[in-house]
Amino acid sequence: MSERKRLFRVDRCDFCGQCLNRCPVMQLPIDEARKRVPVGLINPSKNRLAGALRGTPTVGVGNHWWYQLTPADFQACQLPNPTGRVPKPTPW
Repeated sequence: MSERKRLFRVDRCDFCGQCLNRCPVMQLPIDEARKRVPVGLINPSKNRLAGALRGTPTVGVGNHWWYQLTPADFQACQLPNPTGRVPKPTPW
């Protein structure tokens, strides 16, 4: 039995900017997505990326990017204290 491969369908893609392998319509492997559009990946943890998510900026169409969030990124996005009538917890 041969393995069926999903092909990239431009007519079904709206280039939403999300990692295309998570797209419910396309279900495109990330290596295939990198051949077609620039892919940006944001790592929210201190852990290294899984091997399949690593790559080089110039593969395929190029202009791919990676970013690892830092504590400063999270701190810059905090709501003011208080927010309405709700204060931040003491340890914050």
